[in-house]
Amino acid sequence: MGRRGTDICSNFSPSRCTCQETCWPCNVRPWDPPLPRVAWTLDGGPLPPSRRLRQGDFVGADGNIISFVNISGVAVPDGGMYGCEAHNKAGAVRHQAKIDVFGPPFIRPMNITSIAGQSVQVRCPVAGYPIDTVAIYRGGSRRCERFSLDDRGSLTIHSLKKDDAGAYRCSAVNGRGEKAEGDVFLRVVGNVDTKVITII
Repeated sequence: MGRRGTDICSNFSPSRCTCQETCWPCNVRPWDPPLPRVAWTLDGGPLPPSRRLRQGDFVGADGNIISFVNISGVAVPDGGMYGCEAHNKAGAVRHQAKIDVFGPPFIRPMNITSIAGQSVQVRCPVAGYPIDTVAIYRGGSRRCERFSLDDRGSLTIHSLKKDDAGAYRCSAVNGRGEKAEGDVFLRVVGNVDTKVITII
């Protein structure tokens, strides 16, 4: 059988940026019609609106879709985990790479929505480079077996509950002692509670 769906056949790589303008391409090869839609994300959310940022795509002579993000006047808040996702009815494919911009720590505001009963990863959306330490915590909350924390500033919550919703504090510090703090807001939807009905 032939290949089905969509491939990303060439893409942008993790990089450290000191330039004033940059462009990241994402080369998508569609194996099945229709042509896939291509969407870009930054730290898991939509690209922020900015006059300095331009996103577009076109179909090349070989039938591949060339999607790109171009940023002029590159600044520290432009850094982060960029993602390119292509999808059509035959399937979806995604590529991600971390783009670092030299400068002091910066934490991007972020909202996350997840479903009760599932697992969710709350990751600090940190920009700036180099960064020495990243931490995430929730004031007043107790550690429990459902929470696991790694050294990259990501908190995984298993068997999500309604009372896990709220603000999670992110902190990032570089070697010069410069520090940034910000909140990631978690919204929990759905209900995993069960009711026992007694029939007499």
